Amino acid sequence: MIIKSNSSVIRAEFILWALFAFLMPIWQNILPLILGCILILRVIFKSEKVNTSTRTDRVYLVMFILLYAAHALGMMWTENVAHGLFDLQVKLALVLIPILLFTTPLDKEDLINAGLGGLVAGSVTAALVSFLYVAWNYLNGGDLVLFAGTGFSFYMHQGYYASFFCISLIVLTELLIRRNKLFTGIALKLAWVCVLLLSAAIIFTLSRTGSIVFILIVLALALKAIFKWRSKKILGILLVGLAANIVLITTTADRLMGRFDGLIKTLSVPEQLDIIAKDANTVRILLWDISTDIISNNALIGVGTGDIKDEIRSNAVKKGYTGVASMDLNVHNQFTQVFMTLGILAFLIFAMLFVVPLIEAFRRRSLLIFLIVAALGLFSLTESFIERQAGVMLFSFIFPLLVFHFRKFRIDTTK
Repeated sequence: MIIKSNSSVIRAEFILWALFAFLMPIWQNILPLILGCILILRVIFKSEKVNTSTRTDRVYLVMFILLYAAHALGMMWTENVAHGLFDLQVKLALVLIPILLFTTPLDKEDLINAGLGGLVAGSVTAALVSFLYVAWNYLNGGDLVLFAGTGFSFYMHQGYYASFFCISLIVLTELLIRRNKLFTGIALKLAWVCVLLLSAAIIFTLSRTGSIVFILIVLALALKAIFKWRSKKILGILLVGLAANIVLITTTADRLMGRFDGLIKTLSVPEQLDIIAKDANTVRILLWDISTDIISNNALIGVGTGDIKDEIRSNAVKKGYTGVASMDLNVHNQFTQVFMTLGILAFLIFAMLFVVPLIEAFRRRSLLIFLIVAALGLFSLTESFIERQAGVMLFSFIFPLLVFHFRKFRIDTTK
């Protein structure tokens, strides 16, 4: 990538952000070190930020700070201090990454290129490595289907893994459809291969939410191809890609569709739930039941930063949900998790972190931002997304990046 600045310090920060984004789907443990390097670079070599921020930018930054401050304040009424301190450590990125992005001396287009380009490259690399791993195990006598799901998602939990592939697929297809100058000749063909690779990786994670988001992406792009671009070529490519992935789905159909069938059956007959069961579908329903009780009793300030799992376990014991009580679980819904932990004000702040970029998406008629918001919204409804480092890093990076800098960025297109 060519960046606009000749400053070696700014170039170094560009490389660090690109490396950070690249390694997010691959090597989570090194990400705090890279953020530390960016911070040290800022302290030692002070580069002035060109002040192009808007009121929306500043309000959005304050929202991230307030969400973290609420978690810190929640330590005042928590009993499990050790768990609370660990939670604050995991969520430190909620403050650090948005502040670093807001104050960056990098040109806005350079930062977008580093962030989104690095994320796509890292996700493609992770998908390729996972498929090679699956192929290697298959060639050594393993069953190909057995290496989908957790076997395929060996870098992180499959839901989080699918989220990286979904976001990268959205970004890559948007660039391709807009005919970005990066993609010509062989690069264009390789990029479409990467689209198919990312699509297949989403399916192979066996993530239900990932599969739903994938269908949403294809439908949204197909509709835009029909009604706005009126491009039969693009529509044809999308349909071929969808058909190819339908073929792939048949190789994992029993396990993938089994996950959906199990959830549907569980939801359709809740009165027949086995309250001592430990299967994922039953446990989620029981957790939702527990969460309503906790919220109703602690709606104003929540149970405290470190006490959420203890409260879930305590309520599970009272209700006789012995399966849930024996497991160390969060509620598998980030919106509910925030409400239970910190009360209604923190819940509203977290919800606004989605509303602001959604408003930006409609104001700028950006399908890219809309799909990213929809994707992370769906993942946050089915996972306690920012309770793990993989989720909090992606969340704290992609939303501020788009809100702070996307309006200054214009995708370079060919005539």
